[in-house]
Amino acid sequence: MPLRVLRTALAAIVIAGSGLIVTTTPAQAAGACKTLSAPGGGSAYMCKSWNSVGGGYYNGSWWSQGPVPTKVYLKVIEDSWEHEAAFSGSYNHREFVQLKLCYTLTDRCGTPW
Repeated sequence: MPLRVLRTALAAIVIAGSGLIVTTTPAQAAGACKTLSAPGGGSAYMCKSWNSVGGGYYNGSWWSQGPVPTKVYLKVIEDSWEHEAAFSGSYNHREFVQLKLCYTLTDRCGTPW
C-alpha cells in the first residue's frame, strides 16, 4: 500500500475513533459540534469543520454556537502547537486540530476535542 494511502487511512481511523466524520476526498467538507466543558467554569457549544486538501492535511475552521460563559478561554492544538485563540478561527494545512475549554480562575482545561 503506498505511504500516502496508508497515512490517509490511518488519519481517518484516528479521527473516526473520536466520533467525528471524516471525508477523504479533497472536494468534500465535514464538520461536527460538541459541548466542551472547563473544569469549574461552565461549558460552550463548539463546532469545527474540515476539508481534506490531500496528503493527510486539512483546512477548516472552528466557532462557538450560542453564548460563551465568562471567565473561560479556548485553547487550540494545531498539530503539536497549543495556543490560546478566539472562539472562532480557521486553520490551513494541518494534520489534526483539537479544541479545549479552560477556566481562568483555576487555569485548568477540559478534555481536548
